[in-house]
Amino acid sequence: MEQYFWRKFIASGFGTGLIPIAPGSFAALVGVFLHVIIIMTLPQPLHIAPLIVLFCGISLLLARQTDWAVIYWRSHDPSQFVLDEIAGYLFTIISFISIENVFKLPDYNIWHMVILNFVLFRIFDVVKLPGARWVDQNMMGPVGILLDDVISGVYASIATFLILYGDFL
Repeated sequence: MEQYFWRKFIASGFGTGLIPIAPGSFAALVGVFLHVIIIMTLPQPLHIAPLIVLFCGISLLLARQTDWAVIYWRSHDPSQFVLDEIAGYLFTIISFISIENVFKLPDYNIWHMVILNFVLFRIFDVVKLPGARWVDQNMMGPVGILLDDVISGVYASIATFLILYGDFL
């Protein structure tokens, strides 16, 4: 019984996927929380490495839990299975940092960056722009479940960069 509890707890993004309203957004907030811990404890040039480690770890958990979650919640992409939203937000930040390292933004408010990436990631993840929509409709299993969030994260990071670069805030 305890193993069942822990499996459901992990697969549901530490319980966030069980929240009846906007479980994906609450799960992405877990990613925000992890990101903020990194921001608060490490100097900026060192943010990317722990983010990559977290993304890979959450992605590995997702891959190991997918078959169980699909059977347990009886869906090819269960709404309660939200590890992809956590990984997707983390990838959004990794992507943003990568873009920012190449194109060098003028000074920006880091909290604006966090909020923009979160909000835009959730919008793009729900709307499913081209690429993400195709993956969502055509790819099953852990790769399909994760890849549409990764693509949405790239869209979000590019949009955030353009907003901050254009100094629209």
